[in-house]
Amino acid sequence: MSATVPFVISTTERCELPFDTPCAVDKPTYNVPWGNRIVTSLVLRKSIDTVETRSYVYRGTLDNKPVIAKFSYDDKKFAKYLKTEANNYNLLKDLQGTCIPRFYTYLEGSILTSDDERPKDLSCIIIEDCGSNLPDLDEIGENERIEIFEQLVKIHLSEYSVRYNRENIVGSPGKYRIIDFHAIDGHDCLWSKFCKEQDLLSYNERTFPCESLTLAGRDLEIWEKSEKYIRILGKSYYGQDAEEFPPKKIVPYLVPYLIPITFMDIGANRETVEESLKQFKKNMDEDPNCDIKELINSYQKNSSYTLENSDGEQFRPHFMVYKPTSP
Repeated sequence: MSATVPFVISTTERCELPFDTPCAVDKPTYNVPWGNRIVTSLVLRKSIDTVETRSYVYRGTLDNKPVIAKFSYDDKKFAKYLKTEANNYNLLKDLQGTCIPRFYTYLEGSILTSDDERPKDLSCIIIEDCGSNLPDLDEIGENERIEIFEQLVKIHLSEYSVRYNRENIVGSPGKYRIIDFHAIDGHDCLWSKFCKEQDLLSYNERTFPCESLTLAGRDLEIWEKSEKYIRILGKSYYGQDAEEFPPKKIVPYLVPYLIPITFMDIGANRETVEESLKQFKKNMDEDPNCDIKELINSYQKNSSYTLENSDGEQFRPHFMVYKPTSP
């Protein structure tokens, strides 16, 4: 859709822009998903750092709606990338406002600023501002991780899959959204075919039927809710096997660190470490009211086993100092 009215871009604060503002995009061509309403003014308020060096991303307002605007400037290759993302938002239009942001418009045109000798191509995709990126995973509660996972599942149920990356999740509890759709694939999801009426968490990492969702669930650590899970020296233990070991939050203080052995040597020492951890768990179970800090300190001080590298050299284990966290 073409418009004779220029599209004006302005700023309210200093933003690092590759072009002067205010400026007008001359004879813009629009891709508008709903109705035929043409917008004519975008106000940029704050720049957003991204890993993509060719894009310029900002928070702003479009007709007083909070939006995210992503620009391509004088870069035909990245402009094509943005147009593909706009088309993908249209493919996922039924999901907009639920698990992905609302897509407002994509426009392309040219601008001429004070330092330009010729008009420069400008493309822009504008979507709903759904909030900031996720904090560290340790700061996200278990229910929130499951909510994020369920948002990914909704995309799979629409017969598409996206490349999961924790950086492409924004929002807050109850309002998490998946972003960045420069690449999506048609997806005949096994979860959709056989399991969508069942509880997600009746599965675990080994039995969940969709590989890409399984990997996302692992990154979000949601499988720990459906089945007890622990990892020791590169090996995973589940269910009853995991219950033979101490709680995961204290295992790092019971497994030797900075072990001077190669990856190939780990297997030879794993059994020694495993048996020591199982004995610690038995000691805990015998005295449910024990002081965990005291028990860990005693374990570290009195550990009598030795480890051995591939050259036959033996050494005593070293441990991290236990610092209990607040409940």
